[in-house]
Amino acid sequence: MRRILIVDDALDFGKLLRSAVMSVAPNLQVLVVPSAEQAVLEAAFQAVDLLIADIRLPGMSGVELVQKMRRRYPDLKILLITGMKDEKLEQVIPSLRVQGFFQKPLDVPVFLEAVRTILEELPETEREFALDTVETEEGPPVRLSDILAGLRKSLSAQAVILLDERGRAVVVAGDYPVVDFETAWVPLLMAVQSATAKVTRLLDPANARCISVWQGKDFNLFLSPIADLALVLVLKGEDAARQLDKALQETMKVYADVLTCLTEMGVITPSEVAAEAPPEAIVQALSELEEATPEEAQKDLEALFAQSAFLKREEADAFWEAAVSDLEANFTSSDALSYDEARRLGLTPPESES
Repeated sequence: MRRILIVDDALDFGKLLRSAVMSVAPNLQVLVVPSAEQAVLEAAFQAVDLLIADIRLPGMSGVELVQKMRRRYPDLKILLITGMKDEKLEQVIPSLRVQGFFQKPLDVPVFLEAVRTILEELPETEREFALDTVETEEGPPVRLSDILAGLRKSLSAQAVILLDERGRAVVVAGDYPVVDFETAWVPLLMAVQSATAKVTRLLDPANARCISVWQGKDFNLFLSPIADLALVLVLKGEDAARQLDKALQETMKVYADVLTCLTEMGVITPSEVAAEAPPEAIVQALSELEEATPEEAQKDLEALFAQSAFLKREEADAFWEAAVSDLEANFTSSDALSYDEARRLGLTPPESES
């Protein structure tokens, strides 16, 4: 999914611009932010394909934003918009190497044609693994999207979403549960994914498996790591605890096929597959749960988890104390920045000369 970032302190205009841009192509994520400083943070957290910015902004100007983004992302596509008439500005624009410069009032058809041209000219290799067909020696070609569509059908899920390590959608089978899922939810899910992967490696990188579960009012979320990627299930209509057994079973059924597709697509390496492949004992045990009654399945599942490594209370407490200490020492997130990090991102006032 292509990501477009609109920067305009007039949010009403920004929202109108967003609606217009979303008509250009399907599967666009368009985010509107009111300042250049927030735009820098958004681009640092998630890759941006196209930046659309007003020049007159509070704080850092649109010109300063372009200069800063050009240093960090040389190939970023940029369109500038302004309502100012300034000869000096027109002299500066060519040095910014932007793909378009538009005056307000905006000529919308011309502007949208520029957006469409930029999106069409982006390198094919950046199109989020759109070529997800994998040739096999036996049988017909396998598509990753077909595998996840099958998983969605077996679970009667609203959506099955595979996210890469940067939170970009590799495959989306179904519909996002909320409009702001990619902007508000995915960053938090990827933080959980990262922490889960680290805990898994500490426990047992070859055998440990995890599925995170959140029960909500309108839908339930399940997250299962696959190498550095995250498989997200969106389910409706039941208690999450009742859905867990089947979600785990169906996910493990397609686990190996997903790994194979990701390897053939070059998303992960064969060494990662070796570390991530689920043990045969777990696959076999999960397959046997299908024929069991709910009571039998619950007992079998408890026995299955009982086979995993047991941690004493003292060991668990020591682990979490060490994890918290490490987190405090290395903490960085979109919600909190150290002064040094803010200064590196150019978000602090210039230091006064003594």
